[in-house]
Amino acid sequence: MGVAVGRSWSAVILRMRWESEVSKAFNEFFRELSFGQGSTAPVGGGAFPAISTRELWNGKDGELPVEDDIDLSDVELYDLEKDEL
Repeated sequence: MGVAVGRSWSAVILRMRWESEVSKAFNEFFRELSFGQGSTAPVGGGAFPAISTRELWNGKDGELPVEDDIDLSDVELYDLEKDEL
């Protein structure tokens, strides 16, 4: 039983150290960027995405499609002759 507890504590300590190192790395990266010293790699080859034209919004909500009425007169929801559940 002592070995299992020892392993779990060592795993916790190892995870805490890893999280601390990751946190330090993020902080250092963002600090360098904020002072203009850091650099980032361009995304998508460094090219700007193409701008496509779309139809302007008229300020109204979209129209819902008209649905066909369904005749439910022949549907029996309850069978009145049966007493069982």
